[in-house]
Amino acid sequence: MVYARIGRTTGHGIAGVLARHHPGGLLQGVVLMLLAANVLNLGADLGAMADAVTLLLPGPRWAYVVAFALGCTLM
Repeated sequence: MVYARIGRTTGHGIAGVLARHHPGGLLQGVVLMLLAANVLNLGADLGAMADAVTLLLPGPRWAYVVAFALGCTLM
């Protein structure tokens, strides 16, 4: 919610605001942390979906993770 208000007020996203007021290294660090958080969250979501499918269908969990990852990528 705070980032949305910053964007609405300044007309720029959080990365644009950071780039204007702070050194580039800080911006790169924040973007890398955001990337890591998103990748970990995506991995947890794929694992949870695979666990749900294994309750319904027999098969290896890793195959469902790969299938969901490919399906999401293709969409």
